[in-house]
Amino acid sequence: MSLDPTNEEKEIQDIVHELSKDIEKDRVFAKKLRRFAFISALSFVGLTVFVLLSYLLYLSLSVTKLESEVKEKERNLRELEQSLFSLMYQEQLREENALAGDAEPDTELAKQVEENIQFLKEVSQNAKGRNILRGNESHKEIALTFDLATG
Repeated sequence: MSLDPTNEEKEIQDIVHELSKDIEKDRVFAKKLRRFAFISALSFVGLTVFVLLSYLLYLSLSVTKLESEVKEKERNLRELEQSLFSLMYQEQLREENALAGDAEPDTELAKQVEENIQFLKEVSQNAKGRNILRGNESHKEIALTFDLATG
């Protein structure tokens, strides 16, 4: 069975046509695949840049907020230091005034001391050489202690 040249050519043309269709499909598929890969890479880079910029903006706002809080705390600290110094100065003035008032002799204490001295003088006039309060003489250690203290 011999094929006539027209059928053979037709078959060859059909095969060539099928192969060219397959090659074109492969080219279109490869082109779509490259486009998808390019768009994916571009999207990934864009998303990464967006995330980084967002994070930097967040950090910038956080730093600004923290700086304002630090300034406020410093202002409060200065106010507290000033009030502390003021209170310390007031306390110092109060102590100086109290010490100036204490510089005068305490008349009531001086009276009591004078009364005690008079009492000791009166008691000791008639009993020369004896202790005023000897203590318990049956215990020699206690009597000695009283002798040393009052003797």
